[in-house]
Amino acid sequence: LGLISPEGEIRMGVYRADYFDDAGDRVIWSSWIVPDAAEPDFHIPSSLGILKLENFVPLSQLK
Repeated sequence: LGLISPEGEIRMGVYRADYFDDAGDRVIWSSWIVPDAAEPDFHIPSSLGILKLENFVPLSQLK
């Protein structure tokens, strides 16, 4: 699918939801980076960061 660059980098998001009552009505979302949005929106590019895979070998080199 071409999700990982030749340098071993992949764009991804890491998010957490904190629930503050039994009904789940009060939720605070956190992200590992600060996205460029006033309200939480996990479908925008600024909510993604770059994960670098160490010792990455592209599939084309595994012959």
